Amino acid sequence: EAGGAAVRRLPVAVRPRGEAPAAHDLFVDTLASRGRRVETVVVADERAGLALVAAGQAVLVTADGTLTASRVERRRATDPPLPLRLRVVWNPRRSGAAPEDPAATARLLESALAEGAAR
Repeated sequence: EAGGAAVRRLPVAVRPRGEAPAAHDLFVDTLASRGRRVETVVVADERAGLALVAAGQAVLVTADGTLTASRVERRRATDPPLPLRLRVVWNPRRSGAAPEDPAATARLLESALAEGAAR
């Protein structure tokens, strides 16, 4: 479709790689594995990315369902869903901070994220 082809030519708005190198690389590699030309434009935050989208200068991938602007179309990335690498950290010296069963805590987080993604 013409709109889909135009979107494929736009750069993807991303945060600076230095903020989260592994997440940035995973995202860019995932786009490349799906046949997407991987050209990016660095933005300070998602609102700056949204401004580029509204101006027709970029595409933005966001998990923030409240981030909207007039004349901006949202599409869900579903097949397959984009991967998310998540690391959970805590201070073990703080009383009650460490989970008693880290594996159970990881499963709980995975379940909550999957439920949120299904919405």
